[in-house]
Amino acid sequence: MTPQEFHKLCSDHDWYYPYSDDQRYWRKGVAEAAVLVAAMKAQPELTPLYNEWVVWLADTDDTKKSPAKPA
Repeated sequence: MTPQEFHKLCSDHDWYYPYSDDQRYWRKGVAEAAVLVAAMKAQPELTPLYNEWVVWLADTDDTKKSPAKPA
């Protein structure tokens, strides 16, 4: 998987799925998260990109833009 493809997965992922009351969205989120984790295990160089998303999501400054797509 390329960093660009991984970035797209992170961008499309529902990061708030654990809070869903709807099992369909929760299961979809679990499956997407499993794909992200599997990709990072197979290609550890993707982990910093994942961490950028985690930091961005945890930041309370709503003016920051999401992580940039890798070149």
